Amino acid sequence: MSIFFTVLHLSVIALSLVLIIRILVRKDRQVFSNRLLITFFGINIAALALYLLVFTGLIENLWYLYRTTLPLSLISPAIGYLYIRSVLNDENALHKSDIWHSVPFLLGFLQYAPFYFSSATFKKQVVKQLLSDNTLEYTTNVGMVDEATFSVVRALISLTYSLLIIHLLRKHKVYVLYKNVNSKGFKQRIYKWILLFGVTLSVNLISFSSFVLTNLFPVLQPSALVSGLIEFLIVTLFNGTLIFYTAYLLVFPETLIGLYNYQRKAQQNNDAKENENRNEFEEEINALKEALEKDNVYLTNSLKLNDLATELNIPARKLSYLINEHFGMNFNELINEYRIKDAISKIEEGYFETYTVSALLKDIGFSNKTTFYKLFKDKTGSTPTEYAKKCKKQDNTY
Repeated sequence: MSIFFTVLHLSVIALSLVLIIRILVRKDRQVFSNRLLITFFGINIAALALYLLVFTGLIENLWYLYRTTLPLSLISPAIGYLYIRSVLNDENALHKSDIWHSVPFLLGFLQYAPFYFSSATFKKQVVKQLLSDNTLEYTTNVGMVDEATFSVVRALISLTYSLLIIHLLRKHKVYVLYKNVNSKGFKQRIYKWILLFGVTLSVNLISFSSFVLTNLFPVLQPSALVSGLIEFLIVTLFNGTLIFYTAYLLVFPETLIGLYNYQRKAQQNNDAKENENRNEFEEEINALKEALEKDNVYLTNSLKLNDLATELNIPARKLSYLINEHFGMNFNELINEYRIKDAISKIEEGYFETYTVSALLKDIGFSNKTTFYKLFKDKTGSTPTEYAKKCKKQDNTY
């Protein structure tokens, strides 16, 4: 069991780190929302790392880290809630009233302040006792109030945020928007992500709260075997959802663009202003189409989203959102789509009678031969040379 948990925690930490790096390097992300998401994963990485230190006994050598992540863990549900809200509202900053979301962190810090500022000898003694009996993790009184009382506070914080998240999802009708036929494609994927993230986070918070509360009251406390099984399921569920989050965002990174606030602002304005916004939206799409179809920007080798955004004078995140929303694909897929169409057109016109495949790659902007062959075959069912032969046969029959 110990090996299973160790591998599970290490997998979550590794995947979360990869995701954080992936978010940071993207130019088209919803910056504020993704800062919150990075913070959420960062807190969980720190908490899991400390849990591993305790679980493996390595905390004995790193005794000064004991309990340091708990105040952060208490604010983690608040970060998750604020992340969901910021995506749905396309926010770029916290509200002044959001200061109250820091209360869980302050409660955690105040609870363990006596321990944080205690002597090194005392901290080492607490950690040594902990390693001799791991059940002391939930009963050792090193804070302002006894651990049992503070566990109730922790459970209530989790329950509160689970209800806030569910209310937020209902208020914004996320499930309805996800199921709405008009939201198919890119927006639907974002609504699906927010729905999955919000529901699973709420389930985890409720599960944790229930486990803590039932273990505090002798009447409700299950047998040791059942309690151990429930704890195993909760830990597995928590780590499993974190793996799911990271996997989902690594497979669908364009989800990080978020919901651009064009639609929301349009609804808040009068009809004339709404039409003006719509025209602006159409102008940007037309400018993009012109750059692709008339200026042939896709022929530029190693073309980046940021380069095209600068050329069109459109913010990178907005351009990425428009591509996903209008064309139903991400930037790289769109550019490669135009390149493959150009390649097909050139081959049909007899390109290989004069030039080679390598020359074609350079002419249409591809730098990777393997990628070109794969995309070409996905589109036509043939390799470039096979497709050229088919075209020649058809010409001869006419």
